[in-house]
Amino acid sequence: KMGGNYWLFVALWGILVVHGECFVTPKAHFEVLHPHGLRVSIPDVAGIRLFGFHGALNEAIRVNQQGTINGVVNEAKDSRWTFTDPRVIIKGDDVINYWIYVQFNNLGYHMEGTQLVTDASNGSIYSESTSTASPECVCSPSVHNHYHYHYYNFPEGSNPSGNDSQESSKDAAFEEKLSNLEHELNRTRDVASYVDAQVSPLERELRTLQEMVNYLINSKKRSQISRELLLLGHFPSDIPFPMDFLEALLREKLSIDDISAKIRNVRYPSEGEIVFEVSSVADKVLLLQKAKETKLIEAGYILMNNPSDP
Repeated sequence: KMGGNYWLFVALWGILVVHGECFVTPKAHFEVLHPHGLRVSIPDVAGIRLFGFHGALNEAIRVNQQGTINGVVNEAKDSRWTFTDPRVIIKGDDVINYWIYVQFNNLGYHMEGTQLVTDASNGSIYSESTSTASPECVCSPSVHNHYHYHYYNFPEGSNPSGNDSQESSKDAAFEEKLSNLEHELNRTRDVASYVDAQVSPLERELRTLQEMVNYLINSKKRSQISRELLLLGHFPSDIPFPMDFLEALLREKLSIDDISAKIRNVRYPSEGEIVFEVSSVADKVLLLQKAKETKLIEAGYILMNNPSDP
């Protein structure tokens, strides 16, 4: 027992490709959190773009099934790709059936296994992993490895030969096609999650640029561009150094480290108002945009165009 957490290790074996050479994925790290929670991670390897975990507690799960414990990780932190489910409760002798998906060098790979969680109250920790197959080293990046079971149950006294055998073959072929379709659907979902995580910051930047363009267009129509901003809020009755006060406030609330290079001519015309200029129109748009997304409003401050702004 270490810090209230039990550490369990299991080897997940799959085939990835690095510059035409075989590469075996590193061990996955299972951490059972107490009183509840599960954390699964793999080390960061150059070329990995996405890590997905799909699992079920004490229930069977097939590759391509979503599972009751699932999530997609779009970014590595502290040199690991880490999935955490804070809600699941894992007890002694529980079995986690799972499969994981890794996107590596624009190719998708999935591996499956079983992690047996035993009662570690006495300080002993056991782990057991099973694999559907021992993966062979495949050096062609066009190969997409699939490892999964197929189960067929026949009624007692029946003979799976003849027509029954043909029907079973058809069923097996159908299940194989269905499994492949499920895999592609799951892969598409994982890739979509990754793309969304990459696009969101670009969308925010695009909105900022669009606001800047709109502001410049409107200002040009008015034939004058003002760089003044007005900050409303509850300020001390006496501010001996308005510039220092404003710099400290905006640096904290807007998370702009170089704020001192962006503001000037700070005035304190009346109680609850601070008027100041910015160095450029781009800085003005940046501050107004930041004011919408940060804790400035939560702290009771409002940043806006000075009413005298034409």
